[in-house]
Amino acid sequence: MRVIAIAVMGTLTLSACATPELEDTGSPNRPLAVDLLCPTGPGVLRVSTTPVIARQGESLTLNAAMMRAPGGGEPLDLACLVAVRVTPATAARWDAAQGQVIVLPDAPPGTIVTVSTGYRDNQATHEFRVVGRDEVVLTGTWRQDAVKCEPGRAPGEPVRELKFTDSGRFNATYQPFESYVDYWGTVTFDAATGAIALTPDGGNFTPPLLDVEGTARLDSPNRLILENVYLGARNEQNPQPRTNEKGELVRGSDGQPILDQPSCRYEFVR
Repeated sequence: MRVIAIAVMGTLTLSACATPELEDTGSPNRPLAVDLLCPTGPGVLRVSTTPVIARQGESLTLNAAMMRAPGGGEPLDLACLVAVRVTPATAARWDAAQGQVIVLPDAPPGTIVTVSTGYRDNQATHEFRVVGRDEVVLTGTWRQDAVKCEPGRAPGEPVRELKFTDSGRFNATYQPFESYVDYWGTVTFDAATGAIALTPDGGNFTPPLLDVEGTARLDSPNRLILENVYLGARNEQNPQPRTNEKGELVRGSDGQPILDQPSCRYEFVR
């Protein structure tokens, strides 16, 4: 079975320490007036690209900000950057005039592209994975729109944020607040069969009841369907006792009610 990693949300490597100076390729004609308007004071440089899915031939906008506190930052004009480097050159290039990273049409899918830049004493890097022009990926941040479970009742609280990255990671959050996440882990997805498996490996709150192997498909670019899974709940009310056609509890050989694991169909949008 061909298994591919979920795509694409870049990872950031941030540092406020001075590093060897980069060649100034970001803003060759930056006037003194612009330099004086660039923000000063403490902070950490952060960069990212949009859209999050970096397909072959795509033009990605470079975004920069100085992070002053967790969850908050001050946008930084690209003219303030002293350098921008994009590697490897066989996959992407920097267009300083447009402020964009250009993914080459023949860039090999799966290539990890690194964007490096600096501002004053800050250096930052952003990485993304090149996605094939027609490759099916689940990358991005999704919000639960509907759920139906059989057997069992629908969870009382929706998954308001389900995020997939291009590095094969996921996280799930019921009530997003700043950088808080409920649980996280690794994910594999086979685009040919639709098989998906989430493997939690940490969290602030990991539900006691989870079923995270099922199928995934895109009904449209902005609608994700997950089937035969159960993503848990904060106020757990599952599993449900099994009943027969008369509504009577079905008991096992030990006399205890048999509990059915809920199996659900989730619809997510972005």
